[in-house]
Amino acid sequence: MKAIRTVAVIGAGTMGHSISQVFAQAGFRVWLNDLQEDILFRARRRIASNLTTQVEMGHLEKRKEGEVIKRIQATTRVPGVTGRDVFTHPITVVQISRRL
Repeated sequence: MKAIRTVAVIGAGTMGHSISQVFAQAGFRVWLNDLQEDILFRARRRIASNLTTQVEMGHLEKRKEGEVIKRIQATTRVPGVTGRDVFTHPITVVQISRRL
């Protein structure tokens, strides 16, 4: 079985940015994808804020904060996420129910 090294997260909203952060903190390279640059910008800002909070609370070493951020690449291009080992597409129950 091939070792998992990179993860693609499709959708950078509430769940997507959090999932990206968890994978990055676990040591994986993450490609965070969304169609809109402003959503990616907000996602990266939220991740940085979450990490700062973890440092302030003593749950994360300050030196690891930057390492985690460097593991996350944000892109609006779908080809930017191809070739990854794992893909995840977070979707909320509200989005599903709207489609029914």
